[in-house]
Amino acid sequence: MLRTDRLTRDTLEALLARLAHQPLEQRRTTPGLDPERAPTIVAGVAILLETLAALGLDEAEASDHDILRAAALERTAFLEPPPQFSG
Repeated sequence: MLRTDRLTRDTLEALLARLAHQPLEQRRTTPGLDPERAPTIVAGVAILLETLAALGLDEAEASDHDILRAAALERTAFLEPPPQFSG
C-alpha cells in the first residue's frame, strides 16, 4: 500500500533541530531513519526547508515510493492503451 505523509515547515524545522543536535551514531539508531541516511539527513532536511521557502510552499509530501515510480507512471500516461482482444 502506498503511504504518503505531508511534512509542514514547522514539522521539518523541529525535525532539523532534533537531528542536528544528535551525534551521528545516535542518528543511525533513530527509529524510522535508514542508518545509511544518517550522515546526510541533516543536510537533506535543511535543503528541503530552503527549497520550500524558495518556492513559497508551506509543506512537502513524502512517499514510500521513489521518483522512478513517478517517472514510470508519467511515461505510461502517454502510451496508447493495449488493443482489445475479441474472442
